[in-house]
Amino acid sequence: MNLTRLLNPILPGAAAIGLELTDTSVKLTELRVKGASPPVVRGTAIEPLPADAVVEGRIKDVIGVMMTIRAAYTKLNTRTKRVHLTLPSQHVMVRFFRFPDIPDHEMRKLVDFELKHNIHLPFEDPYYDFVNQDASDSHARKRLKRAKPDKTKDKKSGHNHNQDHPDPAPAADPFGLLGQEASPESAAEAERQCDVLMAAASLELIDEYKEAVTEAGLLPVSMEIKALTLYRVLKHGDAGAAEGTVLLVDINERGTDVSIYHDGKLKITRNLNVIIETGQPDTDETDDPLELLLLGTQASQQQEPVAELVHELERLMNFYRYTLNNRDHEFDRIVVTGDIPDMNRVLSGLRERMPQPIVEMKPGPFTDRTDRFGAAFLAMAVPYGLALTGRS
Repeated sequence: MNLTRLLNPILPGAAAIGLELTDTSVKLTELRVKGASPPVVRGTAIEPLPADAVVEGRIKDVIGVMMTIRAAYTKLNTRTKRVHLTLPSQHVMVRFFRFPDIPDHEMRKLVDFELKHNIHLPFEDPYYDFVNQDASDSHARKRLKRAKPDKTKDKKSGHNHNQDHPDPAPAADPFGLLGQEASPESAAEAERQCDVLMAAASLELIDEYKEAVTEAGLLPVSMEIKALTLYRVLKHGDAGAAEGTVLLVDINERGTDVSIYHDGKLKITRNLNVIIETGQPDTDETDDPLELLLLGTQASQQQEPVAELVHELERLMNFYRYTLNNRDHEFDRIVVTGDIPDMNRVLSGLRERMPQPIVEMKPGPFTDRTDRFGAAFLAMAVPYGLALTGRS
């Protein structure tokens, strides 16, 4: 029983549903993508989750999550069953390697070695996937086709039984969708170096999400990391906004995901424990000096999370530029998305405190059959980006 890879190609395919599961809600967006035409938003829905059904990305109440997914899906009024979803960033390990530019079936051995000997994964039964970030779009598509099944794998348990390797590395490409063996590369091509992105997650986590979606009557066909989902939206909406060095900030009620991209490559992705309090102070006019003082204090306290976010963003940018020796990579822009109600206040606070251009993420041209998706886009950017992969 196969799902798909943790890392999907950046480019879109045909039609499907994107699903984002947060600690507070289920978000669905159905898109039809066909050729170079603007994607068509067929439907979108947000349903609040029961309290503590999902805690810090882990599903605690499968039935509650399943019922919420089913309720959101009913609102879409569609027959489409294929769903792309993200795994929670705080439970996915992302690592970057510099390897020879060799075919994926050979590169898998290098990643295997790194995971066996040089990297400690903080979970049991880890599964991983990887992608060559230097591969051309056409080459990447060829390399990310379904692989031939592993004849050594037990079909029921999914475990390999190779007695020559009693201590195997985490299962590479557990969902069987990485590249078929490529033709031999030339010596010159083999000597080229490439940037490889690896993502790993626990099988237990993957099964949690798969169970909730399948019990809701849908077909999960891919799981990926949010950083690549949002970059797909960024590139699709405005290719120019994806150029240079970009910091992408996704602000949610229970945390913030930040990612740095340079020349189209993901360089860093982090989940920050920065929570932006929602709600505005009561602005009704009053002459009471004590109430005026309290209102001023409340407004000041509401700005503190924005100041904390700025501090964390500056720390990450300094780490990228100076600790990782990228001093010549000036940040061209900071792109913001997310689902908090007070996004305008946060954007204003960031613009007041940071010298870089602060811009909202844009979806690019699309046809909206719901007549309301545009106004909700910042909150729906993740399921939109997932649905852009279509039926791939």
